[in-house]
Amino acid sequence: MIRKIHRMAAAALAVGLLQGAWSATAAASAQTAHQAGGSVPAAYTTTGPVSAYISAATTANGDGRYTDYAIGAIPQAISQTSPSVVAIIGRQAGSSGPAGRFDLTHGTGVIVESGGTIITNAHVVKNMDQIVVVTFDGKQYNGKTTHFDEESDLALVHIDAAGLKEAAFAAKADIQVGETVIAIGTPISFSLRNSVTVGVISGLDRSVNSTYRLLQTDAAINPGNSGGALVNLKGEVVGINTLKYADYGVDNLGFAIPADTVQYVLQHFRDYGRVKRPATGMELEESWAALVGIPTEEPMTVSFVEPDSPAAKAGIKPGDKFLKLGDHPAANLVEFNELLKNYLPGESAEFTLQTAGGTVKRTVVFGELAGAALPGGKAGSGGAFDSDQGKTRIGDSRFGWSMKYPSGLELYHQSETGGSVSLADARGEYSLRITAEEKEHEYSKSGLLKALASQEEDVTILERQYVTAGGQSYARIISRDSYGYYESRAYSGEDYICYVVMSIYEEKNYKNTIKRSGYTDLLDSFRLSFDKQDAALKDVAVNQDGYRKHAHEDYGYSLSVPAGWSSTGMADEFKYEDDSYTSYAQVEMTTLAEGDTVEKWVRRTEERYAYRYAPAYLETGKTESVVVAGRPASLWTAQIRQGEEWSTLLLFFLEKEGYKYRLTISHPRDLPSADAEDLVERITRSFELGLSARNDALGLIEDEEDLVDYTSKIKFTNKKLGYSAEIPEYWEPGAFPGVSQLGIPDGDQQIFLFPGGFFNITAARDEAYGQAVKQVDQLYKKVQESGSELVVDKEEEEMFGVDATKFTVENNSKTAPSRLTQYIFSKQDITYLVSWNLEESARTEQHLADLEQAVSSLRFKGE
Repeated sequence: MIRKIHRMAAAALAVGLLQGAWSATAAASAQTAHQAGGSVPAAYTTTGPVSAYISAATTANGDGRYTDYAIGAIPQAISQTSPSVVAIIGRQAGSSGPAGRFDLTHGTGVIVESGGTIITNAHVVKNMDQIVVVTFDGKQYNGKTTHFDEESDLALVHIDAAGLKEAAFAAKADIQVGETVIAIGTPISFSLRNSVTVGVISGLDRSVNSTYRLLQTDAAINPGNSGGALVNLKGEVVGINTLKYADYGVDNLGFAIPADTVQYVLQHFRDYGRVKRPATGMELEESWAALVGIPTEEPMTVSFVEPDSPAAKAGIKPGDKFLKLGDHPAANLVEFNELLKNYLPGESAEFTLQTAGGTVKRTVVFGELAGAALPGGKAGSGGAFDSDQGKTRIGDSRFGWSMKYPSGLELYHQSETGGSVSLADARGEYSLRITAEEKEHEYSKSGLLKALASQEEDVTILERQYVTAGGQSYARIISRDSYGYYESRAYSGEDYICYVVMSIYEEKNYKNTIKRSGYTDLLDSFRLSFDKQDAALKDVAVNQDGYRKHAHEDYGYSLSVPAGWSSTGMADEFKYEDDSYTSYAQVEMTTLAEGDTVEKWVRRTEERYAYRYAPAYLETGKTESVVVAGRPASLWTAQIRQGEEWSTLLLFFLEKEGYKYRLTISHPRDLPSADAEDLVERITRSFELGLSARNDALGLIEDEEDLVDYTSKIKFTNKKLGYSAEIPEYWEPGAFPGVSQLGIPDGDQQIFLFPGGFFNITAARDEAYGQAVKQVDQLYKKVQESGSELVVDKEEEEMFGVDATKFTVENNSKTAPSRLTQYIFSKQDITYLVSWNLEESARTEQHLADLEQAVSSLRFKGE
């Protein structure tokens, strides 16, 4: 089914395209407080009774502050400050999906040095590539992030310019509640640069998911305003806009970083290249009243003290109550952080605390708090900022199609294989979906129409015809439903059949003759051809060289595999396999433990394979020294047999900056050597460890393999039925569909899985022993009658001091031969089915000994 793009989804897409994808202004809080740009407000018009301010004519008082407002005060302030405000736009590094011409993010900045230094929010430029700065007069400059501080949400961007107008900052004492302020920025769309909104300072010293105090304002702060100036009527910057509170029914609740904090961070950037924050090594817990915002003198409590930290060395202990830093109290963390701004690492300060023994003073010599690293980003590319500049056609070299590419058309989705491509108009009028499917047979005229009609669902067909025009033929259907109008076409090529579906959402647009002609012209430009020599043709083939790149966003590595391979790993795995499940590539990353080495890791891996595979099913080679991802690595090779088929495994081991990586590549042993060498060479050459893109929250990831003791046993007890067994630690409790039906369908079941086999205990009260044996017997007879390769042997013998029936089932599969052993017996009115299965490849002395020990360890109620 070729799904059409309905209007609601396309409208949301169009909004994102028109608004310049301001995703860098990310949410500061997942629930309520958002970075200025984290949510879409209802409107972005100028707010505040501007006309009332302008019509109230008074002058400034003696100290230069305005008590009322002179005629034109707001326009004058805007005129004075706007030349110091810039717009910042770039590409969001690491964004998912195909990167296109509208895959942009933007914000605002304020000039603080005439030589091209601009301050903005850290969240605006974090992970922003190809930064371009546009000044008030419309000039463009390539920019680069030079300083970055997430704690304050401030960063510096530098451009090569001179003679820029520096912004003037207001003194902290001059900022008053009720004072008129103007927010200048780039809301919603980059085309709305230098927009202003007007309001007042609603509050001082606010704490909203921030390290330091914030200013509160009712001047509208919309997406894209982040990093812009909040100025008073004298044209002085009182704050840098940073976030807004977004929730249903909440209006005009924005926040800015006050000028004194901006100046503090700027001075540190200039003096030290970073913000040098004092560290104590202790955690403070706010009181309940402080958390809910009730004024309180209840002190904060020391909840944790890091060993050997400055606080620990000063004698501060968990449970102590914080009273003062120097001569100043602080009832919450923001107030405490504000006090810390007065100190540098290496300096000392006196802490007053309430302890179990009374009030004490402790002298703390501050350490330095580690800050976030400067995020890497590419400088802007100026005139080449449009990634599709000069591209007038779009197509796919692999599937062999092309068509016109209007400047308002955006590629926004592509399937894993690239066979399905979705494009949308930036104005939200229409969307296109092109799908290429392998052609199984030739199509007649009626057959092509039927194939196209099979893609339609719950629509009214308005036109249906087979068309020959412009040197090509195609099936064409026009239809409609409650969401809009659709024109669908099917083209039969040499190897593929291509379906092209245009969705038009507004009836007025569909029936507009001029617009309709434009839609038809775009569709008529579709061709089952791709000219590789055409420099104006954008190629969207995801595997132009037959390979597709995949990246782990959190772990910071990437790998390219054949385009047809798909992900088969669990959520925390990184594994891609071909559709025949005979070849795969997998990357594993864990922490390199203290004292561990790559060489030791290789030896442990060899031992585990020897434990897992019987000698006749495993052949190993010598370890070689190679280079992978620019790092020294060890290569260990093994040949593994499953049934009659052999596979080659190549395991590459390497480490970098405290983490160890294992890249495994597997392919059939009978793969032609040239193909095997090409596969391994291309995958290993593509493996990259881009640690700058790694999630900075990444911590200790223990290797589960290293935690397993293969000699250790754990006791499993079924309290309901009163039996127990000693189980090897490496066996994992799990589920195995169908096992419980082998004799005791409604029994209490416990299955343990291990590489190459399983161990199962199923038990039920009042289950007749003879009936259970009969059910299993009948089951295997039916399976054998169906032509199965199973060979079943049945015999009677004693088990646990009682009569038992033993079934041995040989599975002579060519791919994974195995042997299943089952015992059915009754003890104390409980019927048991104890079974274990081993693949022939896993029939090692270790596995057999583990199974024998598990069976012999079974104990029953009363024993």
